[in-house]
Amino acid sequence: SPCTVFGDVHGQFYDVINILEISGTPPDTQCLFLGDYIDRGMFGIETLLYLLSFKINYPESFWMIRGNHESRQITQNFNFHKECLVKYSEDVYNAAMGVFDALPLAAVVHTNFGDFFCVHGGIGPDVLKYRDIKKINRYHFSTLPILISHFTFSGSKSRSLKDLSLLCCGQIPSTQRSTPI
Repeated sequence: SPCTVFGDVHGQFYDVINILEISGTPPDTQCLFLGDYIDRGMFGIETLLYLLSFKINYPESFWMIRGNHESRQITQNFNFHKECLVKYSEDVYNAAMGVFDALPLAAVVHTNFGDFFCVHGGIGPDVLKYRDIKKINRYHFSTLPILISHFTFSGSKSRSLKDLSLLCCGQIPSTQRSTPI
């Protein structure tokens, strides 16, 4: 089945519903969301829970990776933290942060046209090989902020993919499928 890749949705719940109606949803369409699910819009928690419901129900055809807004530092400066406190509680906010900590930083989409390395931001100068990505402890955003920020923040000094794409996809035989890294 085809794989549709989505960019920032920033808490725009009704827009997410509309784009999924247009693009299709699992199991007929595979979906990869590239982060920034929250902040700016008024329905961050609803957007997050809606997307997570797809991830839970279709784990083999619905993927979410981490963007720069999926961190404690950014959510404190934008509106997600306050949104959770007003609508629910600090416990809901902390649970969302736990989910964000677990999100992969990158994915590879395998197609008939080749393999596509997908991140929210870019590939920074400190990432030279696939193994450099694998050694990032995504559960501790603050422990490797420079490496993680290259993947989640656009505007970092990105470089070309070169040798990463071939190293990322050896075991996945089917086409048009996404693989979290």
